Amino acid sequence: MGHCLNDLTAACWFNYLLFFLTTVVHTPAAPLALLIGQLCDGIATPLVGYLSDKYNTRFGKPRFT
Repeated sequence: MGHCLNDLTAACWFNYLLFFLTTVVHTPAAPLALLIGQLCDGIATPLVGYLSDKYNTRFGKPRFT
């Protein structure tokens, strides 16, 4: 349930941010900026997950329950 609420909150935030940037700040490139941010997140998330699974830290290997 926590992940569902997190996604719902993020969707509300991005919709409000898009509205704010286009109507109040008058930024025409706001949709492009949000798209680039989502694409970078989509690339970085699996990369960070792979790297965190591959390397040991001073806390040891990650344990998944």
